[in-house]
Amino acid sequence: MKTLMLFVLTLSLAAFARAGANLSAETRLPVDERSAHEPAAAFGAGKYLVVWRAGRNENADLVGVRLDAAGKVLDAKPFVISKGADVQEQPAVAFGGGNFLVVWADLRSLKDYNVRAARVSPDGKVLDPDGVVVCAEPTNQCAPDVAFDGAKFVVVWQDFRNGKEQMGSGLSRLGHTYETFATYISPAGQVSDPKGIPVLTGSTHMFPAVVARSAGEALVASERGFGLFCGKVLGKKEIAPYPGKRAGSKGRRKVTLAAASSRDNYLIIGGIFQPIGRGGNPTGKEGTFIVDAAGKITKTIGLTAKKLGVFRPDAAWDGSNYVVAWGFVEGGKWAGTSSTRQWDAVYASRIAKDGKVLEEKIDLGGSFESPIRLPALASDGKGTTLVAYERHPKTADVPIKIAFRLLRAK
Repeated sequence: MKTLMLFVLTLSLAAFARAGANLSAETRLPVDERSAHEPAAAFGAGKYLVVWRAGRNENADLVGVRLDAAGKVLDAKPFVISKGADVQEQPAVAFGGGNFLVVWADLRSLKDYNVRAARVSPDGKVLDPDGVVVCAEPTNQCAPDVAFDGAKFVVVWQDFRNGKEQMGSGLSRLGHTYETFATYISPAGQVSDPKGIPVLTGSTHMFPAVVARSAGEALVASERGFGLFCGKVLGKKEIAPYPGKRAGSKGRRKVTLAAASSRDNYLIIGGIFQPIGRGGNPTGKEGTFIVDAAGKITKTIGLTAKKLGVFRPDAAWDGSNYVVAWGFVEGGKWAGTSSTRQWDAVYASRIAKDGKVLEEKIDLGGSFESPIRLPALASDGKGTTLVAYERHPKTADVPIKIAFRLLRAK
């Protein structure tokens, strides 16, 4: 009995050591009978709103749950944000003007993806039940992101209206030329330019990210060819790319993006990796950059020295420092064998405004038996950041859930 108690105590202390005194225990959000995917989060009016895609394929809808500032769940079950025909997916959310704005890629036309948006009040009322059309130009508009600049929402997305299929070689046999477009949405839900404003033209294949400052400026980051570009939405030209290295024809360069802003500068994350080897396992590294108000890169940071599958980062400003989180492919040996196994994990880090790493590789959990993936961040601006993610079950008969932990400043 004493041995058992000592074993349990050891496990508890180990879990506490991994979590740290500034990381709360995991809470799993209520879900319906469908698996939950692609979380996004924002904070405003004393509440967090976490949204996600519920279900797959033609049965996928967007739903949400609210939390109070302390992380208490306020909704007994998810409320529906969009339930149009076919797929609604790739959600993003921001708060401003008294309400949340949720944007997503919508396939209700049953032909091409378009971008739609809906306002959600802090008390959980969906103010645009059918969604407002943000852009519905011919061909695809997808992978949107949104930020509030102090007066209006800035929405960016991938746009294929000028695109073409590209034939290549090796693992890059087929690609698409997307561009980054943007528009504004007022707090009343009015879209300023339904056709969109071209922001980053040419090839910008990977997800764009937008972040705004209260000064009424917004910075857009996207892959353009083989570089990460920063541009101002307000009619200003692109700024120089980050110091990246061409991946070459043997692999496909992928840049997954996130951005956050303090009052004075920006932080941008781009994950760079190239599939290699017989199994196509990704290798590479992430680049994290501090960018000043003029768009100049002032510091480059490496969050992890390992070269294995950094993907889907997110970032937030907690009022004093940046908080970043990223997905990571962990690996290890099967017990007693030489065979390897892999699983998805999520890590976080806290970074000062000048780029100094204050806390490195905070382990959010995840194991081979129950991996976690796709982090989404939201901060109250007072030192507490919510980190939401997909929590995958140990058995296939249990739906995937959305879980979160609160990361508090020391």
